[in-house]
Amino acid sequence: MKSLRTYWVLIFCSCNMSYVMNHHIISQEDFTDFIIEYEKNTKMKQYPYYQGTDSSHHHFIVRYMDSWKWFDIRKDQIQLKDQRPYCKTSSCGLGYYRVDPLNNYRVLSD
Repeated sequence: MKSLRTYWVLIFCSCNMSYVMNHHIISQEDFTDFIIEYEKNTKMKQYPYYQGTDSSHHHFIVRYMDSWKWFDIRKDQIQLKDQRPYCKTSSCGLGYYRVDPLNNYRVLSD
């Protein structure tokens, strides 16, 4: 029974560590540089999903190779026309819409 409890604790911690390791509070300039570098290295366009805005940050998620990376950018660094609430539960979708960070965070239609 003790080993089963240890197993579940390890699973929980590894899931949280994955999120922490892929979650970045970043400046708007560094986020743009990340997108430019990614596109240069992979020859693929990268359009992050906008996940919403809380009291201090805009939240984005980016597909990076075979994983996801989360980015938080301070609200005072980006002006978004269509701001929506940031949802932290698993019942929320991946994001509200995709944006083009290299084109003034223009909203892209699917």
